[in-house]
Amino acid sequence: MFLCHDYPEGRQVEYQSSVSEHREHNVHVKRGTSTSDFITMRNARDLTLGMPRLILPSLQVNIRAGHFPEPEDNGRVYLKIPLNAFSMS
Repeated sequence: MFLCHDYPEGRQVEYQSSVSEHREHNVHVKRGTSTSDFITMRNARDLTLGMPRLILPSLQVNIRAGHFPEPEDNGRVYLKIPLNAFSMS
């Protein structure tokens, strides 16, 4: 499998892995991880994370299946970012 995201902590970045490697070593869903353990771990970790820096532009493209918004009257394509809707610290 080719990975989309890797967040190495004290190790080299990895860009591909096998299913068997994930079953044995994936910190989120390795063999033996129950649904409740996964939910508990994700909820605890997510509380420590801020909003991803590029979430708003990413959502605007991803929600359109990778296509940019329609051009404005001037022919340019814009991603629109609300400046006061979220805390972006």
